[in-house]
Amino acid sequence: MSNPVADSTGLAFSGTDIFEYRYAELLLNIAECYAAKGDIPNCVAYLGKIRARVGIPSANNYGIGTLASKYAAIEAVLYERRVELAYEGKRYWDVQRWLLYDGVSSTNTTANTVSKLGLTPINGTNRTGYYWQAINYTSSDPLTAADKASVVIDPDASPATFATQIANLKALYKSKFVMTPLDKPLDLDGSTPVNILFRPNYYLSGLTATILSYNPWLQQNVGWQDYNGAAGTFNSTQ
Repeated sequence: MSNPVADSTGLAFSGTDIFEYRYAELLLNIAECYAAKGDIPNCVAYLGKIRARVGIPSANNYGIGTLASKYAAIEAVLYERRVELAYEGKRYWDVQRWLLYDGVSSTNTTANTVSKLGLTPINGTNRTGYYWQAINYTSSDPLTAADKASVVIDPDASPATFATQIANLKALYKSKFVMTPLDKPLDLDGSTPVNILFRPNYYLSGLTATILSYNPWLQQNVGWQDYNGAAGTFNSTQ
């Protein structure tokens, strides 16, 4: 927070910057650093800290299992980030950081990260999704008042109590809902699915002509054209 004293105009109109950073994300960042350097035991230990906080049993490394390589560890971190940080706007940066659209960029044309991580490239796919569908549909709420009252999740309860609460919630969902794929992709051109096309030079934006015109010594990034229309020569990885 840049200024701990809120503006007198009120919070809604305050110019005070608030820096939000979750503890779980800090643990994930540490786990990713350990994974990238090949320190698998410490990577698994930090992923375990995240899972332990929500009551996941410690068996089999909190369900993570045994990771055979640093690439398996990185992929495990990326998966954990998708779950822990869902809907928090972090996935975009994970995809950018590890070149998950196709594994290569304008300056990284040989070390295919997607292949090394054992993932499927995002390029060429289309966005899909799921929804929770009531098993027995009626015009009323599928959850009764008694169902809602039975949902109690308290991470601060004893491990046994918390495990029972999770099991009860799982049983309730299984009895009332089923996860069903969407009947069509999220992005359509009329009735035709629109596949994702992300070009290698998009990972690092080019400088605009206006910026380049300010200083003739500025170099354009590889994959983009410079002020005179020539191919950019600046390799950010060197």
